[in-house]
Amino acid sequence: MQDETREGWLFVTYRDDQMGMLRGLVASILELGIVEGLSLSENQERGLWFVFDEVDSLGKVSSLRGGLTKLRKYGGRCVLGLQTVSQLRETYGRDEAQTLLANLSTKLILRAGDNETAEYFSKELGEQDIDRLQMTTGQGTSSGGVLNPGHSSESSNTSYNMQRVRQAAILSSEILNLPDLHGFLKIPGQPVGAVQVEYQAMPEVQPGFQG
Repeated sequence: MQDETREGWLFVTYRDDQMGMLRGLVASILELGIVEGLSLSENQERGLWFVFDEVDSLGKVSSLRGGLTKLRKYGGRCVLGLQTVSQLRETYGRDEAQTLLANLSTKLILRAGDNETAEYFSKELGEQDIDRLQMTTGQGTSSGGVLNPGHSSESSNTSYNMQRVRQAAILSSEILNLPDLHGFLKIPGQPVGAVQVEYQAMPEVQPGFQG
């Protein structure tokens, strides 16, 4: 990182069957990357990207919260991908997991695989006020009065009124049933929008990681 004339990527990868043994090592390498980024001179134009895929499955990276809040002035950008909110809470604890999620200002929400995650991001996307037309039907009985004593008749009446109610802008059921590559994008200062992500296949330039 100190040599800013060089460009490149550092991939920290593993096979699924190795994750139990390598979780601590992977977390330590990511930790070093964040600490190194925070040691650079301030430069918001640097363009130093930290991409944590399936961050909920990685070991706990203690400096991640500090990285999310401070790396920006050093040119750092953090991208976190996660599968379930519950796994993130298990790794970091409920309060710190919430702090991490709150520091991610831009969110792309794709299909969730469990109700808890879907409900969390439904709340994250906010609420909306809608007007609903309600119909009320009543029944009444009237007597014949002095001109027709002993006679009564039944009548019905219907009334309509508008009622304003508040509900989730995006229901959790919608998030659970999103098609592949469809989701919702939340950008600060902008309304939530439905998006479709275009899949771009990358050319194979090196053999896959074998371990």
